[in-house]
Amino acid sequence: MTAPDTLPMFLTRSHLATLAAPLGLTADGLRSVPGFTEATEVRLSPKRPRFRRDAVLTFLGRLEAAS
Repeated sequence: MTAPDTLPMFLTRSHLATLAAPLGLTADGLRSVPGFTEATEVRLSPKRPRFRRDAVLTFLGRLEAAS
C-alpha cells in the first residue's frame, strides 16, 4: 500500500483502486460499499469527484478490521 503521508489531500479514482486492491476491491467496488461515498467524497469539480485522504484511510481501516 502507498504510504499515507505520500498521498495528496484529495484522492482520485486511481488512488482508490490502488488502496482498495489489497482488500480485493476495485475503485467502483469500494465506492459501492454503503456509506463510503457519503463519508469521503468531495466535489471539487462537477465531473471529477475527489475523496478526502483521511476519511478514505479511516474507512479502509474499518473494512480491513471487519474482514
